[in-house]
Formats: sequence, C-alpha cells, structure tokens
Amino acid sequence: MMDYVETLKSEFNVIQIFHPHACYDSPRSFPADDPELNEGYAGDTYGNKRSSWATCAKHHWTWMMKTVFDMDFGKKLSVDSIFFMEEDYVVSPTIYSTVTQGIHLSSNKKDYFGIIL
Repeated sequence: MMDYVETLKSEFNVIQIFHPHACYDSPRSFPADDPELNEGYAGDTYGNKRSSWATCAKHHWTWMMKTVFDMDFGKKLSVDSIFFMEEDYVVSPTIYSTVTQGIHLSSNKKDYFGIIL
C-alpha cells in the first residue's frame, strides 16, 4: 500500500498523515487493549465494559477527522476541492472521473460543501 501511495504522489497533491497513537503500534496500551481501564469500571448504561476495538475505531476516526479538517488546504496547496480517502477504501477504476464529474456538477452551487459517493 505504501508503495502505491508513493506512485500517486507524482501525479496528485497527496498529503499522507499517520495516527500518532495507532492501536496497531501500541496493541497493549490505550487506546488499544488496556485491561486497567476496566478495573473498577461498572460499564456503560447497559453494563458493557470498555471495548478496545470500539475505542480504537472511535479514537482513530475522531483524531483523523479533526486533523484533516484543521488543515488549511487552500493556503498550502492552492486547491478548491479535496478528495479524502483512507487506506482501507476499495475504489473502482473510474473513481477519479466520478469525483471530477461530481465536483464539476456541484461547483455552480453556492451551498456546496462536498460530494458523498
């Protein structure tokens, strides 16, 4: 995957970010599987203990969205639009033309925020 992303950098403005507290890198500490976090914890409203996989997913997603939306793409790259994609997305061969067409169709709208595929 990393090699493929490197090939894209020659054709597109790619900003690659890495989660500083990824569960993959720290599987036995927060936010991954840290049994100490359940010690003395009665659970949520339904009595469920903390789930490491759910905590990892929530922390990853929240951190990533905040990081991406805090970036000032317009000043750094002089772009009008961004295409955000995570490493585990599987896309069709026509993804670029589909996104380009969506941006073109929505560019005449004053209330345009983005495109959902």
